[in-house]
Amino acid sequence: MFEVLAEELFRATRTFQSATEAETWLLSVQSEIPSTAKLQLESSPPGADIEIDGSFVGSTPSDLQVAEGEHVVVVRKAGFKNWERKVRITSGCTVHLAAELERPKRRVRTNYVGMSLNWRPN
Repeated sequence: MFEVLAEELFRATRTFQSATEAETWLLSVQSEIPSTAKLQLESSPPGADIEIDGSFVGSTPSDLQVAEGEHVVVVRKAGFKNWERKVRITSGCTVHLAAELERPKRRVRTNYVGMSLNWRPN
C-alpha cells in the first residue's frame, strides 16, 4: 500500500495499491501545481508604490500573487530613493521582501567657490 500526502497542494491524502498507480495519479494532477508564488512586500515607511516588471501592482504593505520566473521589483515613494531588487520566484513558495527606503542626500550650492554643503532632511 502507498500513501501520497499532498494536502498543501491538493488538500488530499490518497492511498494506492501500487507505486505505479500512485505515480500515474501524481502525473495526472501536475497541472494543478501552482505556477505562481506569494510575494509579501512591506516598506519603511509604508504606503509606497510597488512596481513589478514596470507595472504598478499596489502599495505597501501587500501580499501579491506573482508568476514563476525572474522579476524586477521597484518600490517608490515621493521624497525617497527608489528601492529595486531582481528576484527569482519559484512556484508554490512565499517570498518576503522588506524595503528600507532612504531619503536622498541633498546638495546645496553656495556662492563660495569650492564649497558645498550636504543636507539631509529629517
